[in-house]
Amino acid sequence: MATAPRTDPYPSFNYLIEISGITSGGFSEASGLDVEVQPIDYREGKDDFIPRKLPGLKKVSNIVLKRGIIGASPGGLDLYNWLYSAMSGAVIRQDGAIILLDETRQRQVLRWSFTRGWATKLTGPSFKADGNAIAIESLEIAHESLTIQASAGP
Repeated sequence: MATAPRTDPYPSFNYLIEISGITSGGFSEASGLDVEVQPIDYREGKDDFIPRKLPGLKKVSNIVLKRGIIGASPGGLDLYNWLYSAMSGAVIRQDGAIILLDETRQRQVLRWSFTRGWATKLTGPSFKADGNAIAIESLEIAHESLTIQASAGP
């Protein structure tokens, strides 16, 4: 039996983060999935006053991942260690992906894959004595390309 085409958008809270083939959980936010082709204005002397728009450099934004701090438990310092290697002059480049899942969390819907990413910035939490919030750390990943793949099937 054929299924009807989907009309409702997918919710944004069912996703996984994968870096170097390892699925990582616990990230509360992922952003920066931006791709841009910067336009170049070009005008010859014989042209009208409106310049032509030519494609220029391709640009991808840094990916930003946020998660609650889990302390010194296994994996607690993995983001810091990745950044520290770059600070020490030994940049470790890794491929990764942000994967959107369907409502059942059983099937991949879309996959944003990045290549040659490396940790470029780690931001620690803000502390407030009168607050009631989770301590969140943020990691920026610089990378060289972003591709989107749709999964086959219903």
